[in-house]
Amino acid sequence: MTQLIRLKCAGRDGVKRRNNALLWAVVLLCQILIVALYHEVVKPIMPTPQWAHEEMTRPGVDVILGGDRVVVGPCGNKFYLGTISFYTTEGIAVCFAHGVPTQLGSNTLVRSPDDAIIPEARAIANTEAGVVLKGMPLPEARQVLPLGGTADIAFDAKAVVYPMDAEPFQVTVKKFTMHNGYLHVLLVPDTFSGRLKPGRSGSPVVQNGAIIAFTSFGVTYGSTFQAIVAGELYESVKPYLRVDR
Repeated sequence: MTQLIRLKCAGRDGVKRRNNALLWAVVLLCQILIVALYHEVVKPIMPTPQWAHEEMTRPGVDVILGGDRVVVGPCGNKFYLGTISFYTTEGIAVCFAHGVPTQLGSNTLVRSPDDAIIPEARAIANTEAGVVLKGMPLPEARQVLPLGGTADIAFDAKAVVYPMDAEPFQVTVKKFTMHNGYLHVLLVPDTFSGRLKPGRSGSPVVQNGAIIAFTSFGVTYGSTFQAIVAGELYESVKPYLRVDR
């Protein structure tokens, strides 16, 4: 009889432990869903103040629109996939729209959109706002557009992103943000396919006939991502755009 009572108690304890484990699993799942709901639905529509910033006029520079795939390296045994932001007519290209720890000079290995090595190309600068490549072949029949200033940016309005791995897609420009001391804009893609993916860093963002920004960072497949304002990137790489470097 005593043994039977003990077995019943042990059975009840086992059921209780399983119920407690199930309860904690449900609580954890609810917390995950709440966080996801906040970041995917609530946060993007929350009214937030604009960052205070100085007005940036147009740099007064026309560039060749980027949007091409590029691979740069090595850094140890790593290579970095990104997007060319823009070209100059002298065969200089800016890519990534953020720093990449690649080697500079003759040790650089640069691959073109079709993954062929470009023997003449090399990295000549690595700034926090982008990597500068020299000796890059220019794309044929590509748009030449001005780099825009802050006055060219229209909020709650559409812009077009030119990624390296898909057709251009639309985003909504929401507000100014700051990242690593550089002025950015927050972008909300119209569709899931327009969300940030590996390799899209550097993609140019065009609005009203001017390049206003370049995709810089964000959470992969997140509902928003950020793009550095065109004038900020240009000022960072400007000293390296001379042909004689």
